[in-house]
Amino acid sequence: MMRAPIFILLFLVVAQNARAQFLTDYASGYGSINFGAGFFQADLSPLRDHFNKTYGRTFINDRMQALSVFSSGSAVLSGRNGYAVFDGHLRFSRFQPQEISISDSLQFSFGGWELGLGYFGKDVFFFSDIFDLQISPGYSFGRLKLHQRGEAGKRSYGNKISAPKICAEARLRFGEFTFGLRGEYLHDLSRIRWVPEHADLPALPGTRARGWMLQGFIGLSGARKSF
Repeated sequence: MMRAPIFILLFLVVAQNARAQFLTDYASGYGSINFGAGFFQADLSPLRDHFNKTYGRTFINDRMQALSVFSSGSAVLSGRNGYAVFDGHLRFSRFQPQEISISDSLQFSFGGWELGLGYFGKDVFFFSDIFDLQISPGYSFGRLKLHQRGEAGKRSYGNKISAPKICAEARLRFGEFTFGLRGEYLHDLSRIRWVPEHADLPALPGTRARGWMLQGFIGLSGARKSF
């Protein structure tokens, strides 16, 4: 799909023509490496209803547990009008598998992963040395996975994630340690379908990874930079 590259290119063009001083004034000046835990609340009702109809019970939870490692803080982008400083992040998340047992001969596992970045963000409390509130747009890529294990062996489905998002991160610094909360809303633009990785698998109703991700985190922060 062309939407994701166009979305990113649009923001890069905006950054090239932005006034450096405006962006610099609202950068936190800090960077940190963090470990986060929380959940991703997506609408999985079409898939959940399908399994409820097929097997007579509901067993897929819309609230997926998410574990993440990410870097967050200020970055510099050079352009023809000088340079711009903004806040952003780069994150990898793993959605913890939901193990589902239908019978001794049929089990399912539902999970996935996400790689996200935020850019051109601002720190509302840029003047504070201990508290930041960063707000930024961003984009996430990833994949939901559904594995079926039965008498025929392991069979799998995949569902791509390609989602623009809005991000907010609140963090407190105590010396080198950082504590905080971050929330995001992902608006998945990928096709609404599960792609079977084996030809003998039946079709599943489409699912989009649209929803909220909320995490608490702890990390290590470096010294404040001046730009």
